[in-house]
Amino acid sequence: LALDALELSSLQLLRGMNQQQLAAVVCADGPLRVAAGPGTGKTRVLTARIAHLVEEARVPPQRVLAVTFTNKAARELRERITRLIGPCEADAITMGTFHSLCLAILRQDITRLPEELPYRSGFAVYDEYSSLKLIKKLK
Repeated sequence: LALDALELSSLQLLRGMNQQQLAAVVCADGPLRVAAGPGTGKTRVLTARIAHLVEEARVPPQRVLAVTFTNKAARELRERITRLIGPCEADAITMGTFHSLCLAILRQDITRLPEELPYRSGFAVYDEYSSLKLIKKLK
């Protein structure tokens, strides 16, 4: 049985995964949430799943959404996916943290809100520290 490079790399990608991780990678039933503790291989499972969807199941990359909680995890996810499927396909995937993706949606759709609402596209988001700093500056 001859294996092409993609099949071989796919097999390499799955090596060492436990049964639950493998099931998550090849699950074909729509969206999937991966929840586990630190250091359990969540990023590895997500990257393998995305590579499987794009390369094996032929899901268009622009139909894939990958959401993480931390900026570090989002950067690592993007780097790993880019290495696995290439920059063109990786750039077409919507990836980021919950906060960054929700902010992007707000910025994109804010003009659709009724004009009588006080929200405009040039809004800023402040974290707690920046909010307190601004309040002190205004006093």
